Amino acid sequence: LNGVECSSSVVRRALSAGDIETANAVLGYGYSFSGQVVHGAAIGRGIGFPTANLMPDEPLKLLPADGVYEVAVSGAGNPCKGVMNIGVKPTVGENLIRTIEVHLIGFSGDLYGRQLRVEVVRRIRGEMEFDNLDALRAQIATDVASVCK
Repeated sequence: LNGVECSSSVVRRALSAGDIETANAVLGYGYSFSGQVVHGAAIGRGIGFPTANLMPDEPLKLLPADGVYEVAVSGAGNPCKGVMNIGVKPTVGENLIRTIEVHLIGFSGDLYGRQLRVEVVRRIRGEMEFDNLDALRAQIATDVASVCK
């Protein structure tokens, strides 16, 4: 495909590198996964960007590299655009456990226990550690604005 070999190995390497555009092109559709919304620490809500914390349905499914991604989410009513973080949340994480959190842009409501399907559109940036929550909040606002263009 456009000079790129199409194989599952290419898709796995692309996902592991956070190269969603290549993975999606080789797959011929948007890479996606689903999961149940579980309780988190509510830090996102506290800084103005509530998130749905996801427990993947398929725990062995390969997920993209740690970072921040533009996503399309279904299962919360109308399809929503969102911003997803996969990683250890170095600014606020104490245990450095890898988590998946999605901020659904323009959504308000209770999603606990619901199944969401997340299609990964593109990588916005790698995961970063910030000096404080204000710096984190400002970066998330920039990430959301890049999805809303």
